[in-house]
Amino acid sequence: MKDCTKCHQEKPLNGFHRNKLSRDGHNWWCKECSCAAIRKWRSTQKGKQQHREQMQRYRANNRLKESMRARLRRAVKSGKVKKTRCAVCGVVEVEAHHHRGYTSETALDVKWLCREHHLATEEMIRRGYK
Repeated sequence: MKDCTKCHQEKPLNGFHRNKLSRDGHNWWCKECSCAAIRKWRSTQKGKQQHREQMQRYRANNRLKESMRARLRRAVKSGKVKKTRCAVCGVVEVEAHHHRGYTSETALDVKWLCREHHLATEEMIRRGYK
C-alpha cells in the first residue's frame, strides 16, 4: 500500500505507474491523478502540440508496425478477420498481439488478448522470456 501525494488516498501498488527513479519503484501520484493531470495538460494548446509531435515521431519511427496495424483494422472491419475472446482468460474486450512479428506475411496472424494479458506478454518478451 502507498499514499498518493496528490489525492492523499492509500492505494495498492498496482494503482501507481512504475517509476525506476523512485525509491519504491512507483510514481508518487496514483494512476487516476496522473491520468487526470495528463488529460488536463493535453487539453491546453501547448499540450496538444506536444502530443501531436510525439505521435508524428512515433509513426515516423514505426512505419511498418503502423501499416500492419492499419491492415489488421481494415481486415477486422471488412469481416476478413474475426476477433475472438482473450486466449488466456476469455474476456470479450481484446487487443491484437502480433506474436509472429510485423511482416506483410504475418500481419493478420494475431493472438487476441485482453489488455492485462497483452501487457504481461509484452513484458515477458522485453525481459527475454519468449
